[in-house]
Amino acid sequence: FKREVAAELAAVLSFAATNNNARFGLLIFTDRIELYIPPRKGRRHILRMIRELLAFEPAGRGPALNPALDTVTRLGKGRSLVLPVADFH
Repeated sequence: FKREVAAELAAVLSFAATNNNARFGLLIFTDRIELYIPPRKGRRHILRMIRELLAFEPAGRGPALNPALDTVTRLGKGRSLVLPVADFH
């Protein structure tokens, strides 16, 4: 259920970004970086991200926000909006 809510939230945000001609990426993390999909535009890219969110099985345990934010800062180019979505459970 949490996975479906996260995928639905990502879908809504990414389609809104696409309507504004913005790019959208995905970073899945636990206690380490599990999956990174660089920002791109387009419906196929959004559908790939949603598919990855729904099929993802974590290898690590528990969320660690600092390594994820460090990675986003290192990989980010220019202005960007980062929205962390996690259950922090």
